[in-house]
Amino acid sequence: MIGNRPPAGAASCMQGLRYIRLTKNEGINLDLPTMASLKLKFQSIHKEIAMQFHLDNMTCGGCARTVTRAIQSVDPEASIITDPASHFVEIQTSVAKEKIVAALSEEGFSPREE
Repeated sequence: MIGNRPPAGAASCMQGLRYIRLTKNEGINLDLPTMASLKLKFQSIHKEIAMQFHLDNMTCGGCARTVTRAIQSVDPEASIITDPASHFVEIQTSVAKEKIVAALSEEGFSPREE
């Protein structure tokens, strides 16, 4: 059931919306402000950052694997796309850019931002 009482129409549905009740042996009442708060807390904990770099000396598949391992050493959950032909890497990560840059530089792949 959603809301305090069954809505008369769509407008009253939005006005009457107070909580969501999940019933499966036990009733759990979650009000919308609590749900929004939980969502915001989760997003602040796990914020994905997109980065793109040009790596001048990433020229082959071996280099791309080294770049991938360097990034995964600081964020094992990162999504990484490498393109040795264009010397390009795209990363989706929850780790700060400085840590990614440091990991790449340590392996000899000093990045330039795209």
